[in-house]
Amino acid sequence: MNAIRAFQDHQNALPLFSLDQLLLDDLNPRREHDDEALAALAESIRVCGLVQNLGGRLLGDGRIGIVAGGRRLAALTLLAGEGFEVGPVPVALAASEEIALLWSQAENAAREALRPAEEILAYRRLTGSGRSFADIAKAFGVTEAHVARRMKLAGLSDDVLAALRAGDLTLDQAAAFTVAPSEEAALALLERVRGDGYWRAESIRRELTGEGAEARDRIAKFVTLEDYRAAGGAVEGDLFSEAVYLRDKPLLERLAAEKIAAIKARITEVEGWLWAEYVDDSVNRYTVLDKFDGMPRAPGDLTEAEATEYDTLSERSDNGDDLDPDEEARLEALADRLDGTHTEGQRAVGGVLFWIGYDGTVERRDGLVRAEDRAVAVEAGYLRDGAGRSGGDASVGAGEPEGPVFSGALSADIGRVRLGATQVTLLREPAILTDMLAYVLSGAAGQHAGTFLDLTLGAPEVQPEKPGAYELPEALASREAMDFAAFRALPDADRRASLLAGIARLVCRGWRDRGATLEVIAAEIGVDPREVWRPDAENFFGRVTVPYLDATIRDLLDWTDETPAFAEFRKLKKKDKAAILEGLFAEGSPVRTEYAPTPEQIARIDHWMPET
Repeated sequence: MNAIRAFQDHQNALPLFSLDQLLLDDLNPRREHDDEALAALAESIRVCGLVQNLGGRLLGDGRIGIVAGGRRLAALTLLAGEGFEVGPVPVALAASEEIALLWSQAENAAREALRPAEEILAYRRLTGSGRSFADIAKAFGVTEAHVARRMKLAGLSDDVLAALRAGDLTLDQAAAFTVAPSEEAALALLERVRGDGYWRAESIRRELTGEGAEARDRIAKFVTLEDYRAAGGAVEGDLFSEAVYLRDKPLLERLAAEKIAAIKARITEVEGWLWAEYVDDSVNRYTVLDKFDGMPRAPGDLTEAEATEYDTLSERSDNGDDLDPDEEARLEALADRLDGTHTEGQRAVGGVLFWIGYDGTVERRDGLVRAEDRAVAVEAGYLRDGAGRSGGDASVGAGEPEGPVFSGALSADIGRVRLGATQVTLLREPAILTDMLAYVLSGAAGQHAGTFLDLTLGAPEVQPEKPGAYELPEALASREAMDFAAFRALPDADRRASLLAGIARLVCRGWRDRGATLEVIAAEIGVDPREVWRPDAENFFGRVTVPYLDATIRDLLDWTDETPAFAEFRKLKKKDKAAILEGLFAEGSPVRTEYAPTPEQIARIDHWMPET
């Protein structure tokens, strides 16, 4: 009697089936196995027998679909192929498809999480057999939203999914292939992208959409989606990110050229400048600006009341206070008045360079003098002989900020971000989480029982007032209310995950006592707040002082006071500085493309956190 039959005699009379009656069921999400691990399992079965039976369901053709024990089935098949006499296999049969689905989920929940490609294929098979998103979410212990996100990739070709499963593509790269006009186009690009980390998802989308443009690109914003569509331009939506792509690039470029020509005409014919020139994205505008001399404006003037108002608003803005839209507009208007204007005579010998900003608005530099007009400008007294170029007065430094002026609200938000990041990291450390709970509940914490856990139903606040680019994972969210019996019926792994998430949500900044501070734990597990938070104009840069913004970009990009780009940056309004810094921290943004930080600077940016 072989080992399998010997073990079966010890079982509770499970039905037996020949190996050729068994196949991997569509409900089983794991389709591939590690060769070495599978060989080791087969050898274990050869020596010790099949210690655990398989689980399956009866299919319409009389065969048995294995929903639990796919690796064991693969190992038995491997043994049979080597000539080993397998004999009948014990299989527990599910009474219904619902039970079979739960068996499959329970078996896989005990192992490591499914990889995205496995999820996509499993969900695709199940929806193909008529299962709803709600059924799939319940079976796999995830949210319906998670299933929906994965199903947005279900239309990808098997080749793209295979590349994702093999690690040749990231999830973002694979998602970009959803805009492919045909499978042939996707496969052609896949060969170029496979394993190449330098292909950003945005680059893949653009390549597949025929060199179109995203609606968020600066030129698209400049033209406006409304005008592009009105001119008959075609658009396409990306199912994964819900981005909009403008397919007709020639039309977009024509519309942009028409608007640029109109701006040039207004500058010369209405404003009275001698010339106007557009600076294209393909050139470095700082290099272009350096070719011109700049004429100073005639000083502006404010009334005593306006000067007081300007000083008050400026001080509030520099200290990180939030100005409402009307106050911001008023501050800009007063600043423009104070900056003065160029005279009619200056306009007759000078001109304007303009370009399209990151938000699609027109940015410009007035009062520039070309080399051929310089002698006339000097003779008229508009330029000093030997005056510097327009890049800025190199003798004027940014100065060191007197110290980052963080408001109480901003400091509180940064604290919440750090706490949220700690909770997320602790989710990956179940042993530490359970130790923390045991330490508090056992009384070992003494009178400081709230050392690092807030044992109330009201968990510590980890949501900033201004979140911006801040996102916590779904795993940290509270479960929807349910009956206790329903909760107890959840798989063991699901209930354990709920327990660990519940403990993590209670983690707080508590007493410093007995070496149990949150800072000690955070250092041990390597908390990185940037995992869940990225500074942007809303949540940080718009809430700090102007000197702090200047010092930050100078340090991040290794600029000096003599760097032309830094001189240009210092002349910008605060909101424009905040927008540039936001873009610098966004991978693949036009700001990063323009400023071209080195790999070392990118690493510095990607790990930067404010010191509060």
